[in-house]
Formats: sequence, C-alpha cells, structure tokens
Amino acid sequence: MIIIDPEFKSLIPPLATEEYSGLEASVISDGCRDALIVWGGILIDGHNRYEICTRNEIKFKTVQKEFTNREDVIDWIYSNQLSRRNLTDQSRKYLMGKQYSSRKKREGEHRGNQYTKMELAQNDPVPNTAEKIGKERGVSAPTVKRAEEYSKAIDIIGDKCGDEIKQQILTGEIQTTQKEVVLLAKTPDKLTPGLFTSETEEWYTPKEILDAVYETFGDNLTTDPCSPIGNQNVKAQTYYTQVDDGLKQSWKGNVFMNPPYGNVIGSWTAKAINEYLSGDADEIIILVPARTDTVWFQELISYPWCAVKGRLRFSESKNSAPFPSAIFYLGENVKVFFENFERFGPIFRKMDRLEADIS
Repeated sequence: MIIIDPEFKSLIPPLATEEYSGLEASVISDGCRDALIVWGGILIDGHNRYEICTRNEIKFKTVQKEFTNREDVIDWIYSNQLSRRNLTDQSRKYLMGKQYSSRKKREGEHRGNQYTKMELAQNDPVPNTAEKIGKERGVSAPTVKRAEEYSKAIDIIGDKCGDEIKQQILTGEIQTTQKEVVLLAKTPDKLTPGLFTSETEEWYTPKEILDAVYETFGDNLTTDPCSPIGNQNVKAQTYYTQVDDGLKQSWKGNVFMNPPYGNVIGSWTAKAINEYLSGDADEIIILVPARTDTVWFQELISYPWCAVKGRLRFSESKNSAPFPSAIFYLGENVKVFFENFERFGPIFRKMDRLEADIS
C-alpha cells in the first residue's frame, strides 16, 4: 500500500497543465515505465505518475530507498527534483531556496551540538551551507541566499493568495520576476489574488490598439510604465509594474501608457505630460476613459487625440467597457499617429482663438 505524506508531496514542484497532460497521455499509452520511489511505504518520488496510474488502473512498480530520518528524505527530494531538466526557472529557484533553509537549519543544529560558540568562531569547521549547495548546483553562494529569499516570498504569496496562485507562479503560467515576488511579499497586507489573476485583466489593452501603437513607433516601443503584474502584454523594452511604481521612474523614448483607471489617473497623466515636456520621453500614446469633465482630461486636451467609436472590449472580456475611450498622442509625428488611429475614430485637437479667427 502506498502512503501519501502531505509534507513530502508539497515539496514536489507542480507540472504545467500541458506537461501533466503529456505525462498522462504517455503513461496511458506506454504504461508506467519508471518505478515509483518509496521510503518505508511512503511515496517520495512519482506523485503525478501515481495519481495517473491510480485513476486509470494502470500497474506500476516501486523501488525502496533507505534513509535515517525525515530530514534526510526531504533533502533527497530537493536534490532529486533539482536534477530534473524540465524545471522552470521559478521552480528551480524555489527548490534551491527551500533546500538551503532546511539544510542550514540542520547543519546549524549539528554544529551547535558538537562545538562551543568560541570553537565555531575560531575554527568554523563546517563549510558554509550556501557555498556547498552552490557548488552542487553550479551557482554562487549569494545566488543560493537570494533563492531562499525568493522561496520565502513565494510561500507568503501562497498563504495570502492561495496555493493555485503559488503553483501558477512556479510553473510560469503567471509571469513574474524574482524582484517583483520579493517586493510584493514585503507588504503581505496588500496581497490579493487580483494582483495576479484575471480580476484585473478586463482593462488590458486590446490587441488592435497595441498593433496601432507598434506601427506608430515603428516597432520601437521603449517604455510601458503601467504594466500589470504577471502579464506583460505590452511588448516594451522596459516596463514598470506596481512593484516598481512607474510614477517614481524616468520614462525614456517611445512610451505607451494605459494607466490605472481609479482616482490616481490624474497623477499618471500629469507624469506623462511632464516626461514629454522635459524631453525624457520622445513620444507618448495614452489610452484613457473619455472623461471630458475631469481636470486631467482638460490638461491633455491640447494634444491630438482620437475619440474612439463605440466601446472598447478590453483583453478577452465578453462585454464592452462601460465607458467611452480616448487615445492621446504627445509627440511630433502627428501625421503617423493620424494614419494609424483614424480607423478607431475621428482625430481632434484643441483650436485656439487665433485659428478660429476670433479677436
């Protein structure tokens, strides 16, 4: 009888949906070719194959391994999983960080039992744990320590946002950087699933708008200052998420901005105008709700803008937005902007008294 230990199972990195489907198809077609590994009847490797075999009534073999204690089993699981070639970078960092935390604790306790504090300070008889793991994995000791910080941050996100979000980050289904994960975990009270899931997708820029942006900039989009965490759908050379706080950054080159649509939108439009007038940004295209009664909209009105016909359907939302949209252009290539955006609606620019021949 196979025993499933929840702790051991939790140490196994998840498979992406397509990867799991491929494994299942292979096992059903060819049988379970690799033996499951157990320790005293407890499964320690082959959890996915075991689930597939059990569900489909497929026979499997087991191989028994001997260990002194649970700690040795855990360290073996980490090392065994880290040897997998199909691991995502996220899972590899996470496992290495977890192994470092576990082994550091064990070796620290071992050293404390064998030596006095003075002897440890004078002789340091046990090699540094991070250096040992780094040597095993072919990385530096600082990389190992950063991996531990990353693994702890992932666990915090999992606790706050749910195991599904955690697994999607580790499989790469949710795309985040190590920096974003670590910084987000430092403010756990602000963590919500909506930072990572489709709860914020409804305002992602429609593909047809992005295509026009790329055409206007000649496929040379430099900066996206308002990129959503986990889904950098805008193809910019540099992007800033909520973690980076684009309001505090310098925007360079060609900029596309689809800002947050809450009360802070005025801060973003003011920042865009300042970045353009300062010369840091060469050209800026801004997608915003057409709220002509607001102060921030009136501040933009001197620049060419497109009054979008109808209501945009953001991302893959089934419904159109409940508000009209406007697209502003800050730059010198007005002709190019006109040619690429007139298909979305008429292009306007504020008329002054001289143009209107009013004295």
